[in-house]
Amino acid sequence: MARLKAMLEPPPAAPHPVRVFERSPYSDRYVFAKNLFEVGHLQPLEWAIYQDWHGFLLRQLGHRAALHGFLYLRATPQTCLERLRRRARSEEGGIRLEYLQQLHAQHERWLVEKTTEVHFADMKDVPVLVLDVDKDFEHDVAAQGILMAQVGTVARRGAIPLPGAPGYVFAKNLFEVGHLQPLEWAIYQDWHGFLLRQLGHRAALHGFLYLRATPQTCLERLRRRARSEEGGIRLEYLQQLHAQHERWLVEKTTEVHFADMKDVPVLVLDVDKDFEHDVAAQGILMAQVEAFVGSLRAGASPSPPNPR
Repeated sequence: MARLKAMLEPPPAAPHPVRVFERSPYSDRYVFAKNLFEVGHLQPLEWAIYQDWHGFLLRQLGHRAALHGFLYLRATPQTCLERLRRRARSEEGGIRLEYLQQLHAQHERWLVEKTTEVHFADMKDVPVLVLDVDKDFEHDVAAQGILMAQVGTVARRGAIPLPGAPGYVFAKNLFEVGHLQPLEWAIYQDWHGFLLRQLGHRAALHGFLYLRATPQTCLERLRRRARSEEGGIRLEYLQQLHAQHERWLVEKTTEVHFADMKDVPVLVLDVDKDFEHDVAAQGILMAQVEAFVGSLRAGASPSPPNPR
């Protein structure tokens, strides 16, 4: 996240400034998040939401997130694991070889084989320079010189024209059930906070409408509407999401990191009974919503939701 923030900083005052970043906003989608989905740690619906969110973010950033080339430092997963063990960062202690093999395969498909579907037209033909860094070069001045020469030659020839002038329910649940590593959860939270700060008042909310139903009812409705992307959702997962919603919106025990969101009013609507064809029930719900919206317009604080 810090690297994405650095991307958005104005370039240094120089005739032809060149900036190189360790990672890009695109590796998050086409390597890490894509891998989470393919190994089953993201549901199809969550993956679809993530992709929509990611695309929206990059469209908001526009040319500020554009890249002119990729430098792919390629090493075997075994070498990467040995280097992780050597630097001994606490947040990387649980990383296994299998995980690095998965990330390596994602990088290869995206940057070398070009078989990963890329959803941004200006990124489809961005040049890639593959650098072999499997051998240790930290203290090898000659090897460093060779690598720098490769980068310099490509930049001068223009093969990589370097630039002249990155949830309180779903993601939190993924972390708590062990589908996100502590490092991945920390990165997500930083990314999420950054996005909302970038959007500013455009992302501000005046209130929440919490349509509350039991997990069993939700599962029955999912089965009834029979969307293909929701076919694998189980009751246990819906119970987890229900508990997250309750802690966040009703019990108020979830830590909220945005000052203007801590006291946002919540209207809890009981929708456990089917109201799709019940005009009277629809009328009662709409009357509650209208009263809630009216109180928001008037600047009043609605009564807090009554826990069951």
